[in-house]
Amino acid sequence: MIWLLTKHPEAAVDLANEAPEGSFVSGLAIGMLRGHLDGLRHAIHALLSARGLTLSQAGRERLEATSRVDVLDAWVVAAATAATADDALR
Repeated sequence: MIWLLTKHPEAAVDLANEAPEGSFVSGLAIGMLRGHLDGLRHAIHALLSARGLTLSQAGRERLEATSRVDVLDAWVVAAATAATADDALR
């Protein structure tokens, strides 16, 4: 199960929804998903920082509010090439 969640973090959402609330499995799935999302957010900040770009307050709020893995994955790629930090989150 842990391998599945590390390779397919989006599966953690389904697992957390199907497991009994408060169960070990539910907690594990939620924790792994949160960790993955935090890692993607950190990668975006790191890429932008390495390029000398800084997100606006609105951009930081948008980044923190986003919990879709596919969106954050796209933003990691965009952070490597976007002209401005906020352009990376479009």
